Amino acid sequence: MNILFIGNSYTYYNDLPALFEKLANENGQNVMTSSVTFGGARLHQFVEDNEYAKMLDELLEKNQYDICILQEQSILPIVN
Repeated sequence: MNILFIGNSYTYYNDLPALFEKLANENGQNVMTSSVTFGGARLHQFVEDNEYAKMLDELLEKNQYDICILQEQSILPIVN
């Protein structure tokens, strides 16, 4: 199973993709993860004209993902 994580620093600094991959593989699941993350990211920024959107486009062109896990900006619900 190929899984893509898209998110912000909570995903990046906790290395959630690698942690998830390790736990899944240790429990008999064949999992590979990739990620595109940056601090304070809002999901809409991954489709705008910037380096992160380009990284995401490249991953999506080169790989086929079974699951995509999205993490919206962490405090967005509080400020809106």
